[in-house]
Amino acid sequence: MQMAEIIIPIGTTNLKSILPADDEITYSTLANVGKQQGNKLLNWKSHVLVTQNGFAMTIPDANKKLNGRYFSWVDVAMIRRGIARIPGKKNIITRWHFLSEGYGWSVWYDDKSESEEQFSERSIAFGAKVIPVIIQRKEEWLAANKASADKKKRKIVEKGMRSAQKWQKKI
Repeated sequence: MQMAEIIIPIGTTNLKSILPADDEITYSTLANVGKQQGNKLLNWKSHVLVTQNGFAMTIPDANKKLNGRYFSWVDVAMIRRGIARIPGKKNIITRWHFLSEGYGWSVWYDDKSESEEQFSERSIAFGAKVIPVIIQRKEEWLAANKASADKKKRKIVEKGMRSAQKWQKKI
């Protein structure tokens, strides 16, 4: 992934401190994050740091304090393309959604700093650069864990890879 794109300064949060030491930051942005909790959908804005091996984002605890959490690309269970619904504006159809361990996130659209067209271009470029890396990390994990006793994990990794491969064809 040759994409050192910094939309939000890396030091905006302390996320860098939770990244594996050998991971190089390739993208820093804001994201819309959500998690289903019972009948409620919790949503929040998060700083996200993307690396070759995964991503880190902020997640609220029971007291609504945001804490950093790192996810491996191997653990991305699903990728889909969605629509950014913006009140009073047309819908933008190029937002990527990543689902990992029950948390879903997509790159944030800020109409104060970019046009709809700029966001669409940035979102498409982000997917085009990240999805092949996700596939590669999943292939490496599956090859290294052929005899893994954790069938549930293999199933999740395989499902995520099929999802990524499907969308890679449509980029």
